[in-house]
Amino acid sequence: MTFIAKEFPSVQGVDGLSRRQQEEHYALYTGYITKCNELTRKLREVDVSKGNATYADAREIKIELAYALDAVKSHELYFGALTQGAGGTPVGKTAEFIERDFGGFGAFRAEMTGTVMSARGWAWLAYDRYDEMLHIYIGDTHHTYPIWDAAPIFAFDAYEHAYFMDYGTARAQFIDAVFRNLDWSVIEDTLQCALRGDAVTKARWEPGASAQAA
Repeated sequence: MTFIAKEFPSVQGVDGLSRRQQEEHYALYTGYITKCNELTRKLREVDVSKGNATYADAREIKIELAYALDAVKSHELYFGALTQGAGGTPVGKTAEFIERDFGGFGAFRAEMTGTVMSARGWAWLAYDRYDEMLHIYIGDTHHTYPIWDAAPIFAFDAYEHAYFMDYGTARAQFIDAVFRNLDWSVIEDTLQCALRGDAVTKARWEPGASAQAA
């Protein structure tokens, strides 16, 4: 397949995240799109019969493709869930699950904040089909600590590039800014996609996806 960069209104800036900050961040995302296409082409050309756990072209390409592809997917979940001044609290099934699985929005926000403050790369809110619950998972890079059978419904970028132009080392202020713009209707659509077994990014391109849920 050919990867194509998506467009997000939040790249123009949202409350607490400047246009320059968002555009520079978005440029990193488009770079990952380019690398996904480059690595996919290289993988088709490599001699897979020369596999070796110490070094092999196929091994190195697959490792770097995992890094780039997870970066693409996570950034799409991040940019796609930000809407100017959306803020507020969870809605629909997301609200129900957060109450059930975290004990309320306050406890959820505290855990998400603590996870982002502790992460070197990402914090993912995910619906885990293993226990049918929401969890907040941590990652130090785009492709570290994957939890199999868990569908991320929001990706919180904890890398310095996500906020350093606006906040420097004040990561906690950046977290507050994200919450002020977090569009819970988008996250609800994403959760409904996960519950149906659809690709979670469908919520981004099919408005009202939650209404289609069984």
